[in-house]
Amino acid sequence: MKVNILVALCLLACGCKKSVEPSSTLKSPSADVTVNAADLSKIKVIVRLHPSEDYFPMEPLDFIRKSRFRHERSGSDEGYNKNSNKFVRNNSHNNEYYDIPVNVINGYGLESSGRNRRPKDDNKGDYNVFLEPDDNLPGDHDPNTRVSSFLYTPDNIRLQYWLFYGYNYSNVSGLSFSHQGDWESVTLNVLNDSIEGAWLSAHGDDKYYDKSALEISVTDGIQTLYIYSAKGTHALYNHPGKYHILNSDDASAGGYEWLITTKVSKLENQSWKDYAGAWGEVGSRQLLQGHLVHGSKKSNKICLIIAIIFS
Repeated sequence: MKVNILVALCLLACGCKKSVEPSSTLKSPSADVTVNAADLSKIKVIVRLHPSEDYFPMEPLDFIRKSRFRHERSGSDEGYNKNSNKFVRNNSHNNEYYDIPVNVINGYGLESSGRNRRPKDDNKGDYNVFLEPDDNLPGDHDPNTRVSSFLYTPDNIRLQYWLFYGYNYSNVSGLSFSHQGDWESVTLNVLNDSIEGAWLSAHGDDKYYDKSALEISVTDGIQTLYIYSAKGTHALYNHPGKYHILNSDDASAGGYEWLITTKVSKLENQSWKDYAGAWGEVGSRQLLQGHLVHGSKKSNKICLIIAIIFS
C-alpha cells in the first residue's frame, strides 16, 4: 500500500488569504540525500518558548479527550453521544459528550469527492464536524518527554517535525486572531548527517534559513539547533526579536526549552491522522476557525493541511 501525505499551511492576516504548498515552496539549495541515512542521534532541536508564554504544547489526543465532537447544523449544532453512538441535536455538556473514541473521530476523513469536513471552509463537504474544548487549553507546562513531536519525511532531503498547541493567542493592535488548535513545524535540510538549513513556520510561511543564519552548537559530534517561539502565536524564528505585523510577535530567550527531538512519533502512525474536520471551536465565520485539516488550499487563520491518500 502506498501512502501519500500532502502538507500545506495557510493564514489570514487582516482579511487577506494566503496558502503555501511545501511541495512547491520548500526547495532545498543542497543536493538530494536519502533522509533515512541520517543519523538522528546526532541531531537535536530545541524550541525556546517565551519566558511569559501562557499556552504550551500538548498531545493531540489530550485535546480530543477534553473536547466535545460536534456536527455543524443550521439552527443548532449536534453533539456526538458516545453512549448512544450517534449525533444528538443539543448543546449538552454531560460526560457522554466528551472523550469520544478516537476511531469515531478518525472515521470522518475526506469525502469521496476530496472535500474536507471543516465548517465554513471553502472546500467543505456535506457533513462537517469540529472538536470543541470548553476552555482555551493551556497545554503541558513541562512538555519534555511528555509531549510528542510528529515526524514526517516529505521527500529525501527533509525532516519535518510537527508541533501541536491547544490554543493560539494572537492580538494585533486590539484585533484578535486567536484560535483553538495550533500546528507549527520545523523542517530540517540534512546533508550527510549535517543540518544545512531549516524552514520555520510563521503565520503560514515556511521561511528557509541557511545554516549560517541559524543558532547551531556542536558538542561531541551532536548538533543542537536553537529556534525561538513567539509568545502566544508560537510562530518560529531563528533569533530572538520582534517580528510580524506591528512587531506583534515577541520571540525571546529565557523561557522553557522544549527538546522536540526527544519524544518523536511518526505522523503516519497516528490514530487521528485521517480526521478531516476542524480542531477547535468554529465561529460564525471562517475567520474564527483554527484547526488541523485535510484537503483545502484555502482557509482563514493558521492551519496545517494534511491529506493522507491511500492507493
